[in-house]
Amino acid sequence: MVTGVSGSGKSTLVHDVIYGNIAKNLGGAVSNPGKCDSITGEVYLDSIEIVDQSPIRKSPRSNPASYVKAFEHIREAFLQHIRQNKRIFTRLLFI
Repeated sequence: MVTGVSGSGKSTLVHDVIYGNIAKNLGGAVSNPGKCDSITGEVYLDSIEIVDQSPIRKSPRSNPASYVKAFEHIREAFLQHIRQNKRIFTRLLFI
């Protein structure tokens, strides 16, 4: 979590410095990452993604949680609960 007052450079820190350098170290096509002395720990990562609050599509259901498939786990939990009650539904019901 990164916090700070408006205009203090939070977005630059996250997007340019942290994301930019880790993505570059992982072989990503980052042309000009922000300057820093060092970034460590990327050896524990397979990949890195930036997810912000921008809408993904023009749908009201479009949000970062759907992008990173967090709702898949929620849908599966609902589905298991319903199946325990002997009702037959598919996970598409919860989209």
